[in-house]
Parts: sequence; C-alpha cells; structure tokens
Amino acid sequence: MTLKGMVMVTQKLALEWLQQKPIFLDTETTGLDDQAQVVDLAIIDHDGTVLMDTLIRPTVSIPDEASAVHGISNIDVLAAPTFADVLPQIKAIVTDRILCIYNASYDIRILRQSARAHLVEKKFEIGMWCAWNCVMELYAEYFGDWSEYYQSYRWQKLGDAASQCEIVTPKLHRAMADAEITRLILIHMANNGRH
Repeated sequence: MTLKGMVMVTQKLALEWLQQKPIFLDTETTGLDDQAQVVDLAIIDHDGTVLMDTLIRPTVSIPDEASAVHGISNIDVLAAPTFADVLPQIKAIVTDRILCIYNASYDIRILRQSARAHLVEKKFEIGMWCAWNCVMELYAEYFGDWSEYYQSYRWQKLGDAASQCEIVTPKLHRAMADAEITRLILIHMANNGRH
C-alpha cells in the first residue's frame, strides 16, 4: 500500500474511533520496569472534559530519575489516594467506553502492576470493563516512517507526534497534558489526513 493509501486508511480509522466518543487515559509512573506503579492518572472525555485527574500514592518511593521526567516527588503524593482508593472511580468512568491511549500496552501494564502492588489485582478487570485502542500504533502508520529492520512503522514519541501535528505542548509528562495531546493527535489524524 502506498503512503497516501495508508494515510487514508488511518484517517478513516481515527474518524471511526472519534465517532464512538472515546475517553483518553494517561499515566505517569515510578519507572518503566515490571515493578513500576502509577503516580499520576488522568482520564478525559472525547470533548476534552476532565473525568479524572489525580496523583496516586504508590507503595514504593518515586526514584529521582522518574521525578526528573514528570516533576512529581514523594512529598507530592504523601496525601494522595492509593490505587485501591481510586479503582472504583476508574471502573465507573471506563466501563462500556472505548479507551484511547498513547502506548496502550505500556499504560495498561502499569495499571495492572499498580493493582497488584495495592492488592486489588482481582478487582482490576479493565479488559472486561472496556475496549482500548492504541493511538501511538495508529499514528505510526499515519506518519509512515517505515523500518526495514523491524518490518513495521516506527513508533513516534508523544512529544514528537505532537510537534509533527503542530500541536502546542505546554507541559509534557503530566497525565492530564499527555491525555489531552493524545486526544488532539487523534483529532488531527481524523480531520487532516496528512501530517
């Protein structure tokens, strides 16, 4: 398929996702490994309405390297709710909705790890509550940077994708801002059909 054809396919899919009035989720975390947990969680509606925006107190300390990325310190989350505290609200918001996430596999993994760390893993059934779509994977096809080595389209970092779509990014690496950027990238793909 030509690049123009791929852009048309991704534009159509982005439009279909938007027509389902999805919600957008993003997290900031204690790190990237298999023990990392959520420290900042945001969910916004298809129209930009804030549905959830909260810091979350993890069961482990936030490393300095993670704080350097998102600016959230251990002091910031001292009085924050735990993942177990906010889980009922997450479930209420996402149930029967389509969830759009930039790098969905990462955020879903982090949410699962947080549920496990907070001893609510059996209550965390996001796959039964809702379906989710990965905006990063769709954007990779839309942008069309092919990797011969991987035989797939290269993923673009969220900030790079925002820049490529000419979206102003006042503050990256906070959950609310990144969820909104993800929403705007999907709208860009649906409306413009070009980068």
